[in-house]
Amino acid sequence: MIVDLREIYLNNLNYYEFGALLSLYCIEHNIESDFQTITFNQSLYTVLEGRKLIKLFNKKPFLRVKGKELIEQLVNFKEKSKWTRKPVKTPFEEFWETFPTSDSHGVFTKTRNLKSNKSGCKKKYEQYLNKGIKHEDIIKALKYEINEKKEKSIRDNKLSYLKNSYTWLNQKEFEIILESIEENDNNKSGTDWTDTVV
Repeated sequence: MIVDLREIYLNNLNYYEFGALLSLYCIEHNIESDFQTITFNQSLYTVLEGRKLIKLFNKKPFLRVKGKELIEQLVNFKEKSKWTRKPVKTPFEEFWETFPTSDSHGVFTKTRNLKSNKSGCKKKYEQYLNKGIKHEDIIKALKYEINEKKEKSIRDNKLSYLKNSYTWLNQKEFEIILESIEENDNNKSGTDWTDTVV
């Protein structure tokens, strides 16, 4: 967010008036701003209302079109993505987004849905986290299995053999996959058993 201070003064605003308008704009457009933490007094809002930049309703300020246009003129929101609030994902939400909706990928068309019983999956997922199973391990295993199945899909779609989300969690597929990943890592880093053969 880039602000030209000269433009603020040329538009007959002081720092506090600008801050109040920007704060209202950011609240109304769900943009994170340091000005939201500042408490502005009622007399400031009365001045801005007199200039037809805001409207007070039950002592609560709302931007008028003139106020909104003034802020958009004064503030460069081109980099708005950096200022927009990003919702925090829960571990389960990340799992649910990562799990494929169907077996469709590349040249392969959908033959079956892979996501099922979201509420049951959420309950099971939270039980695992409460037992100390790491979210990062589950996601690692899931991504590994998805990539493996996609890479091995040459003539037929191996992703269609992926268990649905509820079964995958219920049968603790992630434990089997993590063991497989660990074995592969040990085989790559360890010595080749044929070296010890006489």
